[in-house]
Amino acid sequence: MIAEGIASRLWWDEQEIYTAWNRGRQAAVRGVTAGGLVPAAAKSLLEEGTPKRAVDRHLRPGASPLWVAQGLSQRPIKRDERGPAAANDARVSPLASYWAHLVLTRADRGPDARVARTQLEELALVRGFRATYAATAEDPEAEGSDSSFWPALALEMRSAEG
Repeated sequence: MIAEGIASRLWWDEQEIYTAWNRGRQAAVRGVTAGGLVPAAAKSLLEEGTPKRAVDRHLRPGASPLWVAQGLSQRPIKRDERGPAAANDARVSPLASYWAHLVLTRADRGPDARVARTQLEELALVRGFRATYAATAEDPEAEGSDSSFWPALALEMRSAEG
């Protein structure tokens, strides 16, 4: 019953992703974000089938607007926005990387899950554990201070791969 409610209220067929829900207006909030992939990790929804569409569209390394060169962003970077200005605005999120890894692992997309984990580990080794990272290699001042729980997420990602 819960899976049916999520699928009927939150699935956005046009963009093939789950959306947020505005309880006050009793309507879906249309927007593509990494958070819209979280329901795709639910096992009952995986059986329903829409998560595969979300994964195929939004979680392909190098092909998805959510997946920039350095890792996963909370919001998509449009293809026509790519370039120096867009790269400076794009932020790689450890939390988005963890969500994507969770979804990809449960969807039996191990190689892509490993890419998400490896990208996060590489960023952490070079720049430390941060709240977000600029998507460019030139990031002397990463946003946020060291985040003590990101190492735990990275370890969890690695253990989930088996």
